[in-house]
Amino acid sequence: DSDKHKQIRQRIGRQLIASSHPKTLNWLLTNDPNGEDNFLLEWRILLAIKSEQWDRASRWIQLLPSSAKKSSRWRYWLARSYQQRGQRTKSVMLLASLASKRDYYGFMAAQRLGLKPSLINTSQPHNSDLNSLANSESLQRAKAFYQLGKLVPARREWHSASQSFTREQHFVASTLADQWGWHQQAILASTKGSFKEDLDLRFPLPFQKNILPTAEKVNIDADWIYAITRQESAFATDALSSAGAKGLMQLMPRTAKQVARKARISLSRNDLYKADKNILLGSHYLQQLLTTFDGNRILATAAYNAGPHRVKRWLKKQPKQLSYDIWIDTLPYYETRNYIKNVLASSVIYSHKLGKEKRLVNAHELRISPTKKPSATPIIAMASNKPSITENTKKLP
Repeated sequence: DSDKHKQIRQRIGRQLIASSHPKTLNWLLTNDPNGEDNFLLEWRILLAIKSEQWDRASRWIQLLPSSAKKSSRWRYWLARSYQQRGQRTKSVMLLASLASKRDYYGFMAAQRLGLKPSLINTSQPHNSDLNSLANSESLQRAKAFYQLGKLVPARREWHSASQSFTREQHFVASTLADQWGWHQQAILASTKGSFKEDLDLRFPLPFQKNILPTAEKVNIDADWIYAITRQESAFATDALSSAGAKGLMQLMPRTAKQVARKARISLSRNDLYKADKNILLGSHYLQQLLTTFDGNRILATAAYNAGPHRVKRWLKKQPKQLSYDIWIDTLPYYETRNYIKNVLASSVIYSHKLGKEKRLVNAHELRISPTKKPSATPIIAMASNKPSITENTKKLP
């Protein structure tokens, strides 16, 4: 049975990829020689990139389906393959076409060309639908529950009301939620809407009285705190993951206790659902991770999602120094890979909104080196090992 054979082949391939086995690329070539399985083909390309086999990578990118080849991801890697093979004109032209995009690969392309990232904020004019939608009974009930602090029934009413929304109505609804101060719903509704260029709706700046002074106190960038918080909870103070992570920055109780003890911060039972305490503890934890990973936000961000011990294991198994873009895109864990991309891209946007223009990565983050011995004293058990609070917040920026 060919379908069953394909399932078995992909299962074995996934296990080999996750294990970073040195013979994975050879196995892929033997068992999927014609690149019929898109998942395995993509990993064949990524492993060629990781081992700097740029001729192969370029050739295999051409085997991808047309829709994939047009994506920012594979256009970026094709440009990188041109660059590495000395085809500078082709590389620059392709990177220039990407640099106008407001996403992770667009920001990388802009940085490689020495250009500013594309951060034009376009707000769609409100229309007559705003008042009619605002007066709907379900949204009125959602608003009332939200203003009373009853977030579960508020979400229930919102969900009921939005089931039949058009893409235009989702955008209008996101504007309403933003006006109410309900940033989680504004962000989630805007991702479903027909207009996604409004940075004010999609990247709000709530909790400034907590985040800005805390960032200064612990000596980390406020844009990074904002990016992490948006990714973790979309600014929902009552967020609770299936793994037990709580609050705005989705802290595990055990992690929070250890951070509080080290930072000498008092911590009571329900404090993680309080914005000020959650932001304070989460920011201290980010600072501790940044120290552990020698000031590298990429590694610290990965550790916030997957846990510091897991990141250290990856670095110990890494055979050689890698460019940061290769390191991120060849992580075998989908969630952590996309988490890092989203946080880095969001940091650029939040930096711009806070009046501080920032590159996607700093000079000391451009190369990721393997470690043969432990770095700073390990902090805390795994940060999370948790799913993101919602799929929607992964589809960023």
